[in-house]
Amino acid sequence: MIGANRGRVRAGCGRLIPLAAVLLLGSSPPMLIAQSPRAVAVIGLDYAFQAPDTLPAGPVALSLLNRGTVRHELLFFLLNEDRTLGELLRSATIQERLSLGRLVGLIVAEPGQPAGAQLVVDLARGRSYVFLCVLRDAPDKPPHSAMGMAKALVVK
Repeated sequence: MIGANRGRVRAGCGRLIPLAAVLLLGSSPPMLIAQSPRAVAVIGLDYAFQAPDTLPAGPVALSLLNRGTVRHELLFFLLNEDRTLGELLRSATIQERLSLGRLVGLIVAEPGQPAGAQLVVDLARGRSYVFLCVLRDAPDKPPHSAMGMAKALVVK
């Protein structure tokens, strides 16, 4: 009897592993099979991002290379419809920022280094995203975004 149950457990686990992979990747099975993410390199400078202004809809793998002399982050933010980069930059608190959209992901890179990870995102057609760095060089210094380290991305 135990041997018969063992076979059922193994068969059940075989069905759960692909489902767990889909849940961990935050994607549906058709996307995983049909389309690989396009690589999109974002360069962080002191104090700007070099990145595309527009991209086609679909999955992308964002990477960050920090060519600056200080630590930078790439906050990738999805703006609510009819919201702008300017509104996001004028927001003073995290709560205000989150009322304008939602944080999709974050990667960080040390000076002169690539980030240790990529951010994989399925870009939605017709939506606007923002690359943003809100790190400060010191507590009394402005956030990098206030010095120009913010960039809008429109998805076609």
